Amino acid sequence: MSSVAVDTDEVSAPVPMDPKARVMMSLTGVVPAVVGVPILMRSWAPTWATVLWVAAYVAMSVVAWIQLFRGSTRVEGWWSTLIGLIFGLLPISAHLFDPGTRSVWIASFVCIIVISFEVSTLPYLANFEWRTGSAINGGLVTGVAFFEIGLVAFFMVPVLMAILRNGDELRAKKTELEQSFQSAARASERSLAIARNDALTGVLNRRGLVNEIERMAVAGDYVLLMVDADRFKAVNDTHGHAAGDEVIRSIADALRARLPEPWTLGRLGGDEFVAVAPAGNPVPVGVCDAVHSSVSLFGSVSHLTVGVSGGYAVSEGDEGVDRLISKAGYAMRTAKGLGGGLLAFDHEMDARFDRMLEVNGGSGAELDTDAFLAEFQPIVDVDGGIVGAEALCRWRRSDGTILGPDQFLPLLAESGRMPQLNETMLRRGLAFAARFNDLPDAPFVSVNIGSAHFANDGLLPLLTGLLEEYAVPPARLMIEITENDLLGHSDGWHGTAVRLLGLGVKLAIDDFGSGYSNLDRLNSLPVSHLKFDRSLTTAVEGSLRSVVQGVVEFADESAIGIIAEGIETDADFEAMCNIGVRHFQGYRFSRPDTPDAIEAAVRNARGPGPLPVEVADAASDR
Repeated sequence: MSSVAVDTDEVSAPVPMDPKARVMMSLTGVVPAVVGVPILMRSWAPTWATVLWVAAYVAMSVVAWIQLFRGSTRVEGWWSTLIGLIFGLLPISAHLFDPGTRSVWIASFVCIIVISFEVSTLPYLANFEWRTGSAINGGLVTGVAFFEIGLVAFFMVPVLMAILRNGDELRAKKTELEQSFQSAARASERSLAIARNDALTGVLNRRGLVNEIERMAVAGDYVLLMVDADRFKAVNDTHGHAAGDEVIRSIADALRARLPEPWTLGRLGGDEFVAVAPAGNPVPVGVCDAVHSSVSLFGSVSHLTVGVSGGYAVSEGDEGVDRLISKAGYAMRTAKGLGGGLLAFDHEMDARFDRMLEVNGGSGAELDTDAFLAEFQPIVDVDGGIVGAEALCRWRRSDGTILGPDQFLPLLAESGRMPQLNETMLRRGLAFAARFNDLPDAPFVSVNIGSAHFANDGLLPLLTGLLEEYAVPPARLMIEITENDLLGHSDGWHGTAVRLLGLGVKLAIDDFGSGYSNLDRLNSLPVSHLKFDRSLTTAVEGSLRSVVQGVVEFADESAIGIIAEGIETDADFEAMCNIGVRHFQGYRFSRPDTPDAIEAAVRNARGPGPLPVEVADAASDR
């Protein structure tokens, strides 16, 4: 699998100048010398000597450039030495061909300029051994000048020494610049590593992963795999977050070992990992095998086995990254629901996936809450007076059609959007209840809350804040949780339920009788109401009458209110009245209606009259 780690160790070797830049710099000295030196040499040397000098100088430079482009690291040293020798020939030739004239002084002056030029380039050259060339050059100049003009040549020594001393200072600055550059390079590498890599696992983070996917998409189609730990929250809750981090590292290590080249692995966040490879690379069969991890707990080592689930999808044309991630995630959640393992996104999932995206308003983080409406179905007493109303969610599709909750709630649950919908429905319900804040006997509003959100620590602060925002007393809010949801989350929601009842909020088990109705267990649950499922309503007229009667009597003794749902006929109503039920909900009294219609009925101080209906479904509308 592709390595994504970045080595941030200290860099000790100097960073050489780019060969092209070094050649361009040398041209600033070579070109003037090739043009100017022959003109000077013509004043004291014959043509053959001038041509020979130019040929040697140009040949040396060409060879040096070739070596630079080949990546030679030693070219700077011998180049500087040869420069010293070749330019040192100028005062020698002047002394030989035209002794005792100003030609020697001109040649010596040119050599000093060359020394100065070499020294001035020191801060820009990584490996320039200037001392050799400058020493040779300076020695030749001084020696020739001594033969020409005797002791006067010693006056040139301080000039040469000043130039060399300046070179030492420049060399120190060069070293300082190199160190600064190396520090900046290391800082840049560290910043790049932080920006692209996950600090916990070392694999790509979300940003680096998206960049890698986009790069791969340019080359063609690709396959995207998403892997997630099963029941990872239990690890954090039981062993602590430090153990959870160790498990995540173990999963990352296992995936790295199981995914060969050219797969690239990244972590989206939490316990979610994504890997990508060009299309045509098969997903390894054992990639979703259980992961074994050793964690420290209270000073001892615990060995954990964590299951993982995965899903993968192959891009099609210019399909966006977010959509493909959503597809792979959908396949992964489907695999998780089937007990774990690996599942491919196929065409059979397309229709449900598109519907899920539609109901979620796309793949963004926010739910399009404006598409969800609330209708209200009255809850009445034995006299038909409205004592409350249940908020029922409806979804308005983009084409204007309205769908019931059974057609979209499972899709929202799959995508983890139920908490957002719960908050939306709480706001809709409390806004409806606030319409009656001026009435002394105002009806309550009942709102269904999914058990997963109910067990969340954030529910209670949300409820108290909304009750204050809409100025609705807690006693006028009823929270419903289904019996089947309760069975799977009773431990998680118990503390929240106790605090809600202490606050004064009503708490009802919805669809009671459709699941595992155990009276002994019911006696230990913190609830204020039971809402009978229609299966219990119809059972009153059959052989289970005594069972239903017993539940009613038990509820009366426990001060638990009963609301019978699914009352559709006069016979249903009378049968429930006969066993002591006093509150009802169903089509016999009213279908779900708009907030304005229900408010009008409440303010007219009458309940809606019986409606002749043809019931299409066996169960009442939720």
